[in-house]
Amino acid sequence: MKKRRKTETRELYPIRSRRKTAKHTRPSAEDPHDEAAAAGGEEFRPDLVCRYALDGTILFVNEAFCRHFQRTNEELVGEDFFRIMHDHAPDSSDRRIASLRCLDRNVAAAPVCEVRVVDAEGRVARQQWMDLAVFDEKGVVVGFQSVGRDITEERTCEGCFSREEVFQALADNLREVFWVRSREKILYVGPVYEEIWGRSRESLYEDPSSFLGSVHPDDRERVLERFMFENQEAEMNLEFRIIRTDGSIRWIHTRSVLLTGGDEEDRTVGIAADITERKNAETLLRLQRDLAVAVGSATETIEGLNCVLDVALQMEGIDSGGIYLVDGKTGEFRLASHKGLSPRFVECASRYDSTTPEAQLAMRGEPSYWPSESAVLDSCGPAIEEEKLTAVAMIPVRCEGNVIALLNVGSHTRPGIPAATRSALETIAAYTGSIVARMMAQEALRHNSELLQETVTALKVLLRQRDEEKAEFEEGILNNLKLLVYPYLNRLKSGRLSPDQAECLLHLESRLEGITSQFVGRLSKANPDLTPTEIKVADLIRDGRTSKEIATLLNLSEGTIMFHRENIRKKLDLQHTRVNLASYLRSLG
Repeated sequence: MKKRRKTETRELYPIRSRRKTAKHTRPSAEDPHDEAAAAGGEEFRPDLVCRYALDGTILFVNEAFCRHFQRTNEELVGEDFFRIMHDHAPDSSDRRIASLRCLDRNVAAAPVCEVRVVDAEGRVARQQWMDLAVFDEKGVVVGFQSVGRDITEERTCEGCFSREEVFQALADNLREVFWVRSREKILYVGPVYEEIWGRSRESLYEDPSSFLGSVHPDDRERVLERFMFENQEAEMNLEFRIIRTDGSIRWIHTRSVLLTGGDEEDRTVGIAADITERKNAETLLRLQRDLAVAVGSATETIEGLNCVLDVALQMEGIDSGGIYLVDGKTGEFRLASHKGLSPRFVECASRYDSTTPEAQLAMRGEPSYWPSESAVLDSCGPAIEEEKLTAVAMIPVRCEGNVIALLNVGSHTRPGIPAATRSALETIAAYTGSIVARMMAQEALRHNSELLQETVTALKVLLRQRDEEKAEFEEGILNNLKLLVYPYLNRLKSGRLSPDQAECLLHLESRLEGITSQFVGRLSKANPDLTPTEIKVADLIRDGRTSKEIATLLNLSEGTIMFHRENIRKKLDLQHTRVNLASYLRSLG
């Protein structure tokens, strides 16, 4: 008879049946990935994460995804997600693709689905996947993000053990915290409690309410209220935050049911899961969507930068920050927007010359975090110490391979920037690059357009002044000719002239006619139906001559002049109007 497998000190109930030997395939301890996974490293979490475009082109995969498919990040990025899904999970690929096509701004997440997956070595695994839509600034779906969890071991256990053994095995090995309690005490809590909460299970057995001390202050009252009525509710479903002993914040989703009946005391059975990564992904998607909407309505670069900074300050552990813009000519970093910083610190850190360690570090394009990673940031030590900053992140903002800005954020309370926040900051910075470049280009174009408009306006004013001066000058010449020259010419014409004198007078009239013909040309252009005599009459009317004076000058009768006046008004569409003919003719220039 085989020995009973050693389980937890506290069992849910006695296990009466003998265990069957279940053969599990374990990763080789010689594999470096397995060693890191055994060490519980943050980068080796069990969730598989993949982001891909609408056409299926993979944009991002996490380390767990690479390990599962036994391919490197470089090999997977750029591949077709739908093809990989069809190759490894043909039974469910069509169903998942159909559900993805149904996602929009109203339905942003597809239902969780369980799929049968064949890995690179032909082994069959069971996984649960959740698909989320990724939106652009207009709320249009531009891609998808899928998160998967391997549930092969749970499904295997279901067929290997009796009911009691299955429940005991699940309780001891679930990645969620499985717990059972009565009205007065905790009967059982799974070992994952210590990993998620960072507290011992013994402390919870001794004081069942001790876990409330780790609940986030903003959620504590709500959690306490629900747990007070726990034994009165058939079901409970609750999400809240906890603060671990290291200061990090985790999101918890707990579900429980009340078991009643029989001779035994009522019990509450529940599961508490760490949903931090899911919450972080949802928060990041929400922040990206909010940022796209806010920046879409911004008209100035500074306004857009303030939107980016507002989003950054919503992330865990971040309470202050600023955004620097890079001078394309000098390489200098100049502070363009800031929040949550003292005036003294802003004055000290308003610019980084291109030769400073901070500028040179930023131009490399790699994010830096103080105090944990970058000793070069120690050059800011005095200013940081005076500001009482406990953590700083410098995230370069790139566009088309060039660093165009620098996102600097910090905390006055946290000893470091949380890993989830780092990832979110780097994602926001990558998304911000094209936005900042576009807004700067639009602002430069708007500035140039304003300068051009001012230049055009100035030219129009100058041209109008020139035309007015020209018209005034011409008017003066015409008036002088008609007042000071033509009367004498008419007197000469009425006198006795020799043939030579008559010829000279004719040439003189011809030359003067050329000077005064500009108005005549404009009048002819305005109404080509006027006869030469009518044009002469109109010219004299424009000068303010009476019909009698015009008749004398043209050697015509006064009645003929009146006839020409009526024809001129008719051809200029002035009949039956009270418009003064002389004033109208002057308006023609």
